[in-house]
Amino acid sequence: MCLTTCPLDSTCKKYRYKFKCICDPGYILSNNVCPDYDECVNNQHNCHSNAFCTNNKGSFNCTCNIGYIGNGTHCRLDSCPSWKVCPPRSSCKQDVGCVCNANHTLIFGTCYADKIQPNILPQNPSVASNNISPGTSAEVYTVVYAIFGALVGLCVLTFVAAMLKDKLRKAVTSVAPSRSATPRPFERLKDTAS
Repeated sequence: MCLTTCPLDSTCKKYRYKFKCICDPGYILSNNVCPDYDECVNNQHNCHSNAFCTNNKGSFNCTCNIGYIGNGTHCRLDSCPSWKVCPPRSSCKQDVGCVCNANHTLIFGTCYADKIQPNILPQNPSVASNNISPGTSAEVYTVVYAIFGALVGLCVLTFVAAMLKDKLRKAVTSVAPSRSATPRPFERLKDTAS
């Protein structure tokens, strides 16, 4: 038994054949008192490199940094942070990212239905025969046609730009005088001096 009253945050324990006041874990003896030992400041913690250490009375806490998830001693990149926006008809799955809902396919960053739903099939038979067979997504055809249209438009614009560039080059060369016909400023001075 200890002969004196132990300071706060310490316990009387048998130590080498005698009783002694020993500071509780997370505290360190200093001038007969046991102040809190700051594991964070003294780098005596097991927090992950992507975690923040917070000192508590007698202990410490590890919390993963923003953008990371885990228990603080093990942190990994959060693939679904709160600010991540997935396309419509999709959700975010940890370690994967944005995933389209069931029966949807990701095409150029947008989730489209895999098959035409029976209740959205066209009622007019002439409209129904536009080469979209049941089981094929009308949205996919729309995307394909849009891409095809954009490529055709880009080709036409490239062709027109090349033609205009050629015409502009011809117009500039026919209007601009040749360099040899225009005297340079220092040549004019020579001519007037003689």
